[in-house]
Amino acid sequence: MSATILDVSNLSVVFGKGSAAVPAVRGISFAVARGETLGIVGESGCGKTATGLALLGLLPSSGRVTSGVARLGNRDLLAMSPRELRGIRGRRLAMVFQDPATALNPVLSIGRQVSEAVAAHNSELDRAQAKKRALDLLEAVGVPDPAARYRDLPHVWSGGMRQRAVVAMAIANRPRLLIADEPTTALDVTIQAQVLDLLRLVQGETGAGLILISHDFGVVAEMSDRIAVMYAGEIVETGTAGKVMETPRHPYTAALLRSVPDLDLDREQLEVIGGQPPNPSLLPSGCPFRPRCFLSGGRAVCRETAPRLDGEKGSHQAACHFAAELAIR
Repeated sequence: MSATILDVSNLSVVFGKGSAAVPAVRGISFAVARGETLGIVGESGCGKTATGLALLGLLPSSGRVTSGVARLGNRDLLAMSPRELRGIRGRRLAMVFQDPATALNPVLSIGRQVSEAVAAHNSELDRAQAKKRALDLLEAVGVPDPAARYRDLPHVWSGGMRQRAVVAMAIANRPRLLIADEPTTALDVTIQAQVLDLLRLVQGETGAGLILISHDFGVVAEMSDRIAVMYAGEIVETGTAGKVMETPRHPYTAALLRSVPDLDLDREQLEVIGGQPPNPSLLPSGCPFRPRCFLSGGRAVCRETAPRLDGEKGSHQAACHFAAELAIR
């Protein structure tokens, strides 16, 4: 087993203050090893992005971490000061944001922004050396003729090319951990595949761990070694990609998989998950998924007791009272 790069325990995040505080992430734990890809999947609002932002200390002013430990090596990210986090962001961990159009400064050339990402943690480099490194990075991520395009402003480039530039900035200092938040959203299928191939290439060359955040189960299944399924701020199932995809143990995971298009099946309509995700500040009693669950059947334990992840950390775990029944369906 490869060495663990990141070990997160009991992470909780809320937005707002006092009685208006809304829990976004509720006591989740996971780990990422060197060279491993952990896919975090779930519906919008389940806490995926808040998890990534909390690790980098980039939560908006309305959000705050209320509990947890997140060890990157021997240091706890959640206990660091803003100044300490600035010292390791981009160097030991980095993020590929969902929308490259907003991740890039619209009034600075792309080349300058990549150069600044290089120079931020390499003070010994002069301007010419930082530019040379930036050109090498842009070439490495597949930007054609980077020297000619170095001074282009972001709006000149396509969405796929901007995302390549964002990846170049993220890998500029060979971080140990990459967090990619919906990196293929709003890109067409061909460009999506290119961006995913690029992340694989980068990971293979650097040995970095990768957290891939997505609502797209197809993307997560293709890229991940392990998968964590989130619902209402909690991880409700986790395990190897093969186990989660082939033998889901939580009804939410099973329902998500049934809603994914399958060209091998002849059906006119996709299956849907009934109801809506719960309001995080008004969760139902017992299991948060209970009102939408096809397995609960109104049983009292589902109404009265919130299930917890079973089994040992690192195994195939599910937070469901009747996971064994799902396995034989």
